[in-house]
Amino acid sequence: MTVEFVYTHKNYGLELEGAQGRFFVDGKLMFKGFASIALEEYLRHAPEEKKRFKMQLVGINNRRHMSLTNL
Repeated sequence: MTVEFVYTHKNYGLELEGAQGRFFVDGKLMFKGFASIALEEYLRHAPEEKKRFKMQLVGINNRRHMSLTNL
């Protein structure tokens, strides 16, 4: 397994590998699954990191909006 991106802030960690992501607190795995959800969990705990992920957040919000309009 090759981790493509690793981000850390204080005691929080985020690993992204394609569409998969993992979120850590104090080195303990808290979430493993879709990268977008792992990113949201990371940012929920480290909101000051939002500026780093501005473009990814735009994509996540656009996908959510599109899925809601297709109901």
